[in-house]
Amino acid sequence: MAAVSAEAENAELVGALLASRPNLFSNGPVFISALDLKTMLDVVAVIEAAATNPAYQDEVLRWAPTIARRDFGPRGVFMLA
Repeated sequence: MAAVSAEAENAELVGALLASRPNLFSNGPVFISALDLKTMLDVVAVIEAAATNPAYQDEVLRWAPTIARRDFGPRGVFMLA
């Protein structure tokens, strides 16, 4: 948690995030096999490929709210560029 706090630009946001999600980060290392890592990366690649497919976008955006049509630029859970 100290590493996250040290790297974050908004200490108040980090404090609120960690207070509301005490188990967000492990207190110890978590090991996964090379095969599990590859599988996870493959799943992410397939999802990203589908999400950038124009036919998929058209179908999904047909029923999505208007704000979903806006491209905010950065990808990812933390919206980092």
